[in-house]
Amino acid sequence: MSDYDSNKNSNEEFIKAVLWKLGLIENSDELQKKWDEFRDYFKEDEFRDKFKIAIRKFLTKDPQLFPVPKVEKNATITPAEPPIIDQSQVSKGKSIQDGELSRQNQDLIKANNPSSSDPQNPANRSSGDPEPPEKEVLDNSQNQETFHRECNQQQLDQPKATSTPITPPWQYRPVPDQDTEPKPHDEFYPKPGQSSEGLKLIGARVRGKMHKHQGTNCDDWFEFDTVDKWTIIAVADGAGSKKFSRIGAKSSCKEAVKSLKNSLKSFCLDSRQIKTDLENDLSRQDGMFKGEDVKELQNFLYGALNEAYKAVENKASYLKNFTGYNDKAAGNKELDTKDLSATLLLAIHTTIRVEKENSSYDFVLTCQIGDGMLAAISHEYNLKLLGKPDIGEHGGQTDFLTSARKLEPSNLVQKTFPFIGNLKALMLMTDGVSDDYFPNDPGMLELYGDLILNRVINIPNFDKKESEKKPQKTDFQDEEVERILASNSEEPKKVLIRSIAKYAKQLDKDIKEVLTSPDLLNAGILTEQMCSECEKMESHEKLKIWLDSYYRRGSFDDRTLVVLYREEN
Repeated sequence: MSDYDSNKNSNEEFIKAVLWKLGLIENSDELQKKWDEFRDYFKEDEFRDKFKIAIRKFLTKDPQLFPVPKVEKNATITPAEPPIIDQSQVSKGKSIQDGELSRQNQDLIKANNPSSSDPQNPANRSSGDPEPPEKEVLDNSQNQETFHRECNQQQLDQPKATSTPITPPWQYRPVPDQDTEPKPHDEFYPKPGQSSEGLKLIGARVRGKMHKHQGTNCDDWFEFDTVDKWTIIAVADGAGSKKFSRIGAKSSCKEAVKSLKNSLKSFCLDSRQIKTDLENDLSRQDGMFKGEDVKELQNFLYGALNEAYKAVENKASYLKNFTGYNDKAAGNKELDTKDLSATLLLAIHTTIRVEKENSSYDFVLTCQIGDGMLAAISHEYNLKLLGKPDIGEHGGQTDFLTSARKLEPSNLVQKTFPFIGNLKALMLMTDGVSDDYFPNDPGMLELYGDLILNRVINIPNFDKKESEKKPQKTDFQDEEVERILASNSEEPKKVLIRSIAKYAKQLDKDIKEVLTSPDLLNAGILTEQMCSECEKMESHEKLKIWLDSYYRRGSFDDRTLVVLYREEN
């Protein structure tokens, strides 16, 4: 004990290892080794007491170990209290050795114990985090003690071998109706589409578990449209610390798409003689592309972002005339533009002709303000990230469309990315999805693989009989997830979810190897649909089901995903 007490680095390494075992931070081989090295110390009563004190100090020092909510960079950071570990369960070796005290339980403890992370302080909420309930009191010690007891009992009663994730008792509260909440969002919003070149386009957003639990609106929005040979996509995530950020997210998406649609109408990229010509035109000088036509596209994107900001500004000016908004704004102050803060991600797609090759290539151009992710996957399953999220020095900080200087060209050129090649899929998402698949390289390949294995996206020559032939090394353990729904909902209540990461691990292969092998990919796809109702659903509806169902520890935010892809049957 004295060696570890005197060695700060070893103490921190051990704490990280225990946090990994608890499911509070991501897995790694190194942390497994550290856990194996230090776990015997945890059997000592004296060490357990010291550990409880050390972990509180450590987490306060290093808030990034927790999913710290996002705030604007100039906000004051107040680190959240670390989790309370049930001493009786620790002494039995349950919570630590079996990893039963899940990160998801800690998230729900935070939801039911606002005193541990002051909900009135914007530093304790993210762009995807909802406002706390206004009428329900959840922070008294009796409620907290009851809640801990129920969570621990549920975990102890849970059988060891099960395909169903251990989940805490998340509550469902409906979206407020029009009488109590101006401009409420629907629970779900799926949408289908198709590009002029025949690519399929699907999008969906779902309300996060925390929003459902606290009875607040989803803050995400997305829009897409086509004009001539162009496909336009916008995705936004409202700031959770702002009461009406969802309105800003919706307004900015709609205006950005409208602006790009007007700009791109009758606009066409010039053909090139060889692909290298286009690559040369996409080299930069002072952040701007050298090719005149692609430079013009760059300016179209920046113009759309500015128009989106003006739309949010105008919307705020309009809404402040209504008492329903001013009465509900933070601190009863007059509504202003900041109350509609949201992130914004934009992408445009077309094809460009290369004469000497007698072929065409997909061309994508993107730009973003705030977090979330944009990614392209080529026909060869090569991944290119097309986003650079705005983050601050503390975990969870981000910028919004309404943030100062975010619309200056010097900032926007750093957030602009092109793609040229044979596109298999283009994906835009809010951080509710991108954080679940972090690190995004190669996480975006995993995301695309999960869409295939769960039959949201079809692959060439899928054979149901072939999918029943499991590779020798695999033993599928699909997760049966019970969705958080209203008692009278007609939505499927239980859904089977399959993970390509787990499948690849069983095969001792990486995810890209599975994706590029038709036989392995066929064998990994769900034999049946996620649910019986999915048999008659279109892809965009299945995307909604999957987004609302897939399981990640510590994931509780709104989820929005838009995918432009080639569906090959």
